[in-house]
Amino acid sequence: MMTFCNAYRMRIWTAVCFHDDEFCGGEGGGWRNRGWWGIDPGACVQVHSGIVSNVGRYWYIYGEAADLSRKWEGAFPTYIKDPEVFDICQGLGSSAFVVRNFAEIDTGDVDNYTLTFT
Repeated sequence: MMTFCNAYRMRIWTAVCFHDDEFCGGEGGGWRNRGWWGIDPGACVQVHSGIVSNVGRYWYIYGEAADLSRKWEGAFPTYIKDPEVFDICQGLGSSAFVVRNFAEIDTGDVDNYTLTFT
């Protein structure tokens, strides 16, 4: 399972992108984008219930503080809905979405992975 935890001083909003041929095969290119999870300081949420290594070694994450004073981002442009909750395939129906730059994380070969936003 993939878990996100918040060690930041205020509530954060997070999103994740991962490879999922079953949900997003074909035109979706195999990439699934999900969000938003609101995480209060000191709390954690499970963002994926399956075995992390079965999905893939590389995952992409994005986070932002509720007041936008801090962002956790990277170099990988990814489609999202903002501010709506979303579970979409990368690029499908993208004219209605916005792009955020997600950060790549290498989870290695693990069953479970916890990422802490600091």
